[in-house]
Amino acid sequence: MQKRLAALHHLDAPWRPRHRAARGRILRQGNLNGEVKIFRYVNEGSFDAYMWQTLETKARFIQQVMNRQNVRSARTSTAAR
Repeated sequence: MQKRLAALHHLDAPWRPRHRAARGRILRQGNLNGEVKIFRYVNEGSFDAYMWQTLETKARFIQQVMNRQNVRSARTSTAAR
């Protein structure tokens, strides 16, 4: 295990929100550095920017469902299909 991590650099966006959490290993217990830096590199107007925005939207929706917020609207949108 790496115990002296100071920075994490994201060069691309993961496909699923849970993969973003897996990339955050630097924040886990066992790292001796109390403060770490996380960098995300995105070209303005690129597909990367779209992917990060989509990832945030997916994560927010999943969190709402898990917290039972707006569950009714989620059911309504799938029932209309």
